[in-house]
Amino acid sequence: MLSGAKKKNKDLLAITFACSLKACASLGDIVKGREIHSDLEQRGLLEMSLVVGNALVDMYAKCGQLIKSQEAFDKLPRRDLVSWNTLIADHVKYGFNAEALKHLKRRGKKTRGTLTRCCYICL
Repeated sequence: MLSGAKKKNKDLLAITFACSLKACASLGDIVKGREIHSDLEQRGLLEMSLVVGNALVDMYAKCGQLIKSQEAFDKLPRRDLVSWNTLIADHVKYGFNAEALKHLKRRGKKTRGTLTRCCYICL
């Protein structure tokens, strides 16, 4: 178990990485995003922070790398509503509606956010 100071430093580092991945996604900078991904794996932060994992899934998708996004999603040690909505919304964004519905069924639970994303599929 991490001591208080080490945990706080890891938490701050995770926030920094999540923000950096968001910047890469906004800029479409897949090269820098991959560098950050590599660094995250070396530091073991993907296993520690769901926020970072979700940011990684989103970064790959926003950079048009849906296969890498799916791989990152599949490697998440746990998933939350943000994880699922990110995956589903990004598939819809690129027109992979059947795949989005498959993920919705895979999720197995109906939630307001996920159902909102599915409304875009029907349009």
